[in-house]
Amino acid sequence: MSFRRPTLLVCESEFDGEMDAAMKLVKRGVRVCVGGLLFAQILAGCSTPQPSGNGPPPRARSDARPSGAASSSVRAFDAGEGVAVPMTVAPGRYANTVTISVGVTREGTNVESTSAKSSFALMLNVDQTATACRGQRVDSNLDGRRVHNSIRYRERQGYAGTWRQHDDGIEVTLQPDDAVCPPLRRYTDLAPKPWRLRCRSVMRLGSLALGSPALACEVGNAEFQFDEQYAHVLAHILPEGRWLALGSGNGLAIAWNESGVGLHTDQKATVTVSLATTPFDTNAWEK
Repeated sequence: MSFRRPTLLVCESEFDGEMDAAMKLVKRGVRVCVGGLLFAQILAGCSTPQPSGNGPPPRARSDARPSGAASSSVRAFDAGEGVAVPMTVAPGRYANTVTISVGVTREGTNVESTSAKSSFALMLNVDQTATACRGQRVDSNLDGRRVHNSIRYRERQGYAGTWRQHDDGIEVTLQPDDAVCPPLRRYTDLAPKPWRLRCRSVMRLGSLALGSPALACEVGNAEFQFDEQYAHVLAHILPEGRWLALGSGNGLAIAWNESGVGLHTDQKATVTVSLATTPFDTNAWEK
């Protein structure tokens, strides 16, 4: 991995906080100003290309911030005492909706508020082909005495690929395919990348015992050009790690609620998982 120096540009707004706090915000893609200068598009100092204009939203950080590539094998986890975990994943539809609500005070008087919703639907066919459609809408603000950043975007992307049984779970490889669902791109100059999933079948998520198996999936990609996992891959779904949780049948309804003061409020965020009462379509993120 190569590194580059930050680029400094003149700007008009000012960040109301300490330098290290500003750098933490910059690493999350927020355009902030310190001392009359804009720290432009730095992502942890890495040379990965960054989007022009507004970058990824201020976000509930632990739910969608992979620390590099995911593990090459699915890690062991506590699926709940006395709850059997099927070793074979059955073909069928697995889906979720995720609602994100963030209202926190960062350093100084800066307040971050984010309202977001996503959906992810994965179809595993009997012939071991697979299709998926994911979408999200994000409305986010960072406001203080001398900083006002707003980010709005809508995104939808379809995928086609294959899946196969592997060890005690499955591997799913998905390539972007605009024929699966009409694309709605967040950026004009950055394209979505393939998704590689390692999934295990579970009968419990947190305190919720499931009547039919769900999938808990780790994302194995390291080459995303922007944060495609935001509002899809969450912490606090299982005791460790970050997971894309997809339910069979009607799917799962997941809610992330984050509040408090400071830069680490995500660590105490509340995640609620419930069974969807009715099936939802691939545009559930719009509703």
